[in-house]
Amino acid sequence: MGPAYSTPSVQRWSCIRVFNPSAASIRRVRELLDLEPSVKDVGTECLEPASLTNGFNIQDVSFSYGRDATLSNLTLQIGAGERVAIIGPSGSGKSTLARLLVRAADPGSGRILLENRPLADYTLASVRKTVCFVPQHPVLFKGAYERIFSMETRARRLRKC
Repeated sequence: MGPAYSTPSVQRWSCIRVFNPSAASIRRVRELLDLEPSVKDVGTECLEPASLTNGFNIQDVSFSYGRDATLSNLTLQIGAGERVAIIGPSGSGKSTLARLLVRAADPGSGRILLENRPLADYTLASVRKTVCFVPQHPVLFKGAYERIFSMETRARRLRKC
């Protein structure tokens, strides 16, 4: 007879300990997938990055999370092809503006035009394919830095061959 820690009841308990947190995670993922998106994809027009000539026209845009106004009557013009850096202190609305420009949220008031048309006229897919932003907190999975640098090192070695 084998050691006491390999009895069927101990093995079952080990499986339960392993799968119990997984079941909670799966349940949470299902809850997230069942959420209705706050931004509806009602647009029918497609954007072609090469055809952009006017860029963004942001007119008196306000946005708030609950009672706290993050953006208040923002007016800004960003020309086609321009690269813009939005800087400011924490909580000043930089990330919120970026979210509005890719339609991850819609403004509470005011309007955002792209190519002189309301941003909502375009499909979400075409807006998100055309407009990009670099978030202030990059999202990388555990070990991503190591993999990226090791791939770069391997690529350098291969180029020398």
